[in-house]
Amino acid sequence: MKAIIYILGYSILIIAGDDCRFPAHWHGLWRYQDYTSVKTLEITSDSINTTGKCVRSEGISKYLLSKPGFIRLGQPTTCYTCMIFTPRHVNVIQYKEGQICDNFENPVDMDTLCNQRGVGANERLKTLVRANATPFSCPINLFAYSISFTYATYDGFCEEDALRDSKMYQCASESKVKMVFSNCPKPTNGPEDGNYEFVCLATWISGGDWLYAKLGTDDYRCMYYDPTSKAFSISMNADCVGLSIPQSSPISISWLEGTQLYKPAPTCRYPSWFTSKEWLDLKGTYIYRFDQSAFQIVVDTRSTSETNHRFTCHQKDSSNRYIAEVIDDCDHGYQCITLQPITDSVARISIGLLSSTPATACSDKNTRPSVSDTMLVRDNGASPEACPVTGRYSLRTTEPRCAAVAEVPCNFRSMITLSTCRNTNQTFSCSASWSDGGVERLILSDNRPPYGSNCYRYENNGNEKIFTIDESCNYHSPPISPAIQDAQIKLFNRNRGCASEAGYAGVYNEESTNMAQTSTGCLLGVSHGLILLSSFLPVFLQKSCHSQLQYTLEKLANYL
Repeated sequence: MKAIIYILGYSILIIAGDDCRFPAHWHGLWRYQDYTSVKTLEITSDSINTTGKCVRSEGISKYLLSKPGFIRLGQPTTCYTCMIFTPRHVNVIQYKEGQICDNFENPVDMDTLCNQRGVGANERLKTLVRANATPFSCPINLFAYSISFTYATYDGFCEEDALRDSKMYQCASESKVKMVFSNCPKPTNGPEDGNYEFVCLATWISGGDWLYAKLGTDDYRCMYYDPTSKAFSISMNADCVGLSIPQSSPISISWLEGTQLYKPAPTCRYPSWFTSKEWLDLKGTYIYRFDQSAFQIVVDTRSTSETNHRFTCHQKDSSNRYIAEVIDDCDHGYQCITLQPITDSVARISIGLLSSTPATACSDKNTRPSVSDTMLVRDNGASPEACPVTGRYSLRTTEPRCAAVAEVPCNFRSMITLSTCRNTNQTFSCSASWSDGGVERLILSDNRPPYGSNCYRYENNGNEKIFTIDESCNYHSPPISPAIQDAQIKLFNRNRGCASEAGYAGVYNEESTNMAQTSTGCLLGVSHGLILLSSFLPVFLQKSCHSQLQYTLEKLANYL
């Protein structure tokens, strides 16, 4: 659709409808600095909710938008806004805009509206940052672990000699940096004394190096670095205006002469049995891995992949105890780490309190009693082990009429399935088992998110097989199954064994036929001749379902 608009003696051809579209990767919510606060706008395929509907575009940089204006002399007006965009990063777009509202009795062309009367060189540059933006790695040339600096504000009250304690730190996550501003001796409009943690969202080059970062939950800062003059400027709000001239910027930073960018270097080695694998804590929350490029033990949050801790080996204290130089989120210091292998797939890690010096890291004060003990299970590619029981058992619960069962299949002994009277079925892996001082222990792992595990003590009590959560190795990891009552799995009345065992023919009795529950979860039940298949199998079990189904059908045929 085409329309002719007349403004101030000139004509403009406005093309409306499907011809004006914003790029698809711009669509969504964006944050920007208003006069007093940070606000949100939304870009759709053909409109910006705060500005209007797109009626014409030139390339991907210049757009003309319109929306109803105000009433003037009893007549409605229309507001036309010219917006000129400069994409900086997937998370940042900058733009200038100019607006004219009138009843358009006189014509004007688009160039006049966008360049002469609306958007000029002196128009204020505005910045959009994507809401819920994915963080990016901070530039290593600006934030390399640790550096000291002084700072000044545009009112010039802060002096260099009084500010030698200000520091900048790289956090454990490469997308975070911490700045510690020492107290300014005189009143100033600069930052208050304290710590500021920035999350890097975007970088780009335009005359110098630019960085856009998030501060806290809903605040943003723009930063500028001139590699020639070594000037570094920080805004006091979400705008990027006025930073390229350090003398007029809200905050300007100067690196102290002689200060070296510091990066911890390993002076010892962690054991290969630990660094050659990835490990998962029992709660399924953290992954412990070894970063070959930095020679550090790294702890990532499993759900977000964000790095929380970095441990650089500083000194070997004993056969399995190490003093590590640590980045704990954004705090730096030293910690005592004990790595103890339990089996090939299980390890115990103990981490002491954060200390300011390596000499005190492994002191009794920092290792007892406030020490963090965690049992780790080998992750990624580790094969489960055989469970200590096989066959089908009744499962004791707090509901006396509940005919719950537990089953470990003869041809897949690393899995155990708990089936309760409420038709809930959970399949677990026997991740590891070992004997410790005459006590048999077992780790069961859930195959579904959040992939938690529990450490049990296993014992025989007459005709019962009892699995009890053992806090000496479980470390308060929550129960992984609602079928477990009082932190125990009690199995009794074994009613089916394996075909290879004496006294068992390998067929279902009447009760098990009615349940028709294969222990891998391939079958949920048999009712009126219908075989019900499970739709929530773990991926690694799906391949075994065909053989399980064939085996079960053969046994059912023999039984019938």
